Amino acid sequence: MVVLLCPQEEPPEYKLSNVKTDVGIFWSRGDQFVPPANVRELIKDLGPLVKKNHFIDDPYYTHIHFAIALNNPRLLYKDLLEFLDQYATSS
Repeated sequence: MVVLLCPQEEPPEYKLSNVKTDVGIFWSRGDQFVPPANVRELIKDLGPLVKKNHFIDDPYYTHIHFAIALNNPRLLYKDLLEFLDQYATSS
């Protein structure tokens, strides 16, 4: 399926200049799919749009842990929900 959407080996680079909204970055030292050097570059490129930079300094906390780790309430959820609450609209 991905080959149909992006026939070249490397996907095209996304134009970060198109990003116009606040961004929260949640990342970890152990993420094997998004290396810390890439995240630091993304944060630098997005500049003041990065309103939340949440780093989990654990070499064993990998990409999948963001979805399934039992310690997410302590390591992730509080900061994630605080970030999202800033943008919630009251009804």
